[in-house]
Amino acid sequence: MKEDKQTLQRAGIEGISTILNEISLSANEIFKTISKEMSTLQGNSLFLGEASTALLDRYKKFESEFPRFIKEIDNYSSFMTKTLASYKETDQAIESTVSESLNREIAKLSDSGDIGNEDTI
Repeated sequence: MKEDKQTLQRAGIEGISTILNEISLSANEIFKTISKEMSTLQGNSLFLGEASTALLDRYKKFESEFPRFIKEIDNYSSFMTKTLASYKETDQAIESTVSESLNREIAKLSDSGDIGNEDTI
């Protein structure tokens, strides 16, 4: 039961990391499209009234901050991926150490004749 829970947790972390990466890519593409449209709007003097100028000014502030938000999403996705890899490595190291220790103890018992000897039970 414990192994199933760990497997589900790892799959959940991996899934979240993948989704965050997809969101980052999608948001970046949307940002590029919007930036292109805003540049077109700015270049078209026919639409440069008071409202459009105010909109462009607000967008320029947003535009300068947006790459930082995308970077934070990427960083968190990377953090989750690295954390998951670290958990897997740690679990494998613990499992290997425990297995080696058990095998050594079994070998010692076997060498002493205590394994399989019904009189020792």
